[in-house]
Amino acid sequence: MDIFLSILIVSERQAVMWHKKARFLCQKSIMTRSMVLLGLLLPCFMAACSNPLLSSAAPPQPGKVLYALYSLWDKPVHSWKDLATTSVTLTAEAMRSGDGQKIWQTSVLTGSVVTSIQGWAIISAGSIIFVTVSMPQKGGQKGQVIALDVQSGQVLWKTMLDGASIWRPVAANGNLYMEVDDRVEALDGSSGNHLWSASPDAGYHAGELVGTGNAIYVEQEANFLPASQGNTYDSAILRALRLSDGTEIWRREVANTINDHLSSLVHVGIQADERTVYVLREGQVMESHGNVFGPFPRYTLFALNAQDGSSLWSNQTQRSEEADRQFSLALFNQVLYMVGVANPGINTLSAFQSQDGKQLWTWQTPFIINPFAPPNHIYGSSLNKGESFCALRGSDGSKAWCASYNQAGPALFYQGKIYLYAFKVTYQGSSSSEQPAQIYVLNESDGSLAAHYSPADVTRMQLESIVLS
Repeated sequence: MDIFLSILIVSERQAVMWHKKARFLCQKSIMTRSMVLLGLLLPCFMAACSNPLLSSAAPPQPGKVLYALYSLWDKPVHSWKDLATTSVTLTAEAMRSGDGQKIWQTSVLTGSVVTSIQGWAIISAGSIIFVTVSMPQKGGQKGQVIALDVQSGQVLWKTMLDGASIWRPVAANGNLYMEVDDRVEALDGSSGNHLWSASPDAGYHAGELVGTGNAIYVEQEANFLPASQGNTYDSAILRALRLSDGTEIWRREVANTINDHLSSLVHVGIQADERTVYVLREGQVMESHGNVFGPFPRYTLFALNAQDGSSLWSNQTQRSEEADRQFSLALFNQVLYMVGVANPGINTLSAFQSQDGKQLWTWQTPFIINPFAPPNHIYGSSLNKGESFCALRGSDGSKAWCASYNQAGPALFYQGKIYLYAFKVTYQGSSSSEQPAQIYVLNESDGSLAAHYSPADVTRMQLESIVLS
């Protein structure tokens, strides 16, 4: 079963996730894009009213099902103060992917507590849907995980967690693994019982987390560790943890600014399959170029044996021409894809053979690459009129077509269709207007509209996360 997961990230959640990290350049760029996204969402949020829900449930049909997690207000909200007297329901819903017809709907959380949620996700894991909810600790509130039956939406179990913030949830072998505050937690998928917990080393904080059928791989980072002669250094350690009990299988330091000749560590990204763990290390060096002296970015891509952490291959360290470019890794069918996003600037997409790290191809584009799902779902946006959602050609990154949709959340792909949560933009001369955010189904071939729908009345709901399964 193919599973695609997209999580809507807004500025508050991003700030919580990065609050311990000394990644000033990356954080600035991330927060800028997050604030733009939040600005797009506010008009829909502030225009809330109380129209009824959609029609009654429809029987399940063959094919993909779209599972959505959304907030639903019971009355109009015109300002943040109105939230104090507004009832909000966090709702999970299953819909037919073709036409949005409701299969089932389940209220996950109700009441004022929903307004204080900091993050959420919905994850498909075979016969179970996991919903994770991050909440602050005031008043004894804690993070929660709710398991739903995929056929009926019935709540199978709920588990309260000793921690407020849940990040990077992944399902493996029917169980749920996630970062809770600053540690890795594992829950049994059938019962919600706690399986194990793993905390980072002293002075380190939990970073990237990925899972396979063999292990959970967690990257942990530390900044400004004491070194000899009064110096400090940054470090990142990769740990392989056994799925059943969290026992450490192996560990390896994958970044050390002294050994790697870097002035600072920016980020470490990881991907993994059953045999290999792939690591992307980003750092900075202090250099002079003409009259300019300052930090210049460097990145290295390398691979480790999934069984023992030994080295398999490593690419030569490369320089990025864009100082604020952020990189991410994607893995599909034995090909590694590296996306480099600069805002503003030139964005890149490169492909590498996973067996030896040999670069297959690379190209550049002025479009901001978002979203990207390997191997060939490549979309971007620019500041030009009507180019807020554009398909890019996989051959050279050029524009294939553009449609007037301002993305407000996740985008998923299935059988030549795009499932996009967005505002539809209409232009009249020099002015433009946006319709309330909905789920739009577009044909990937030309961007034409195939269908559009929403889990509830668009004037009083906000979509938080979707998964297609």
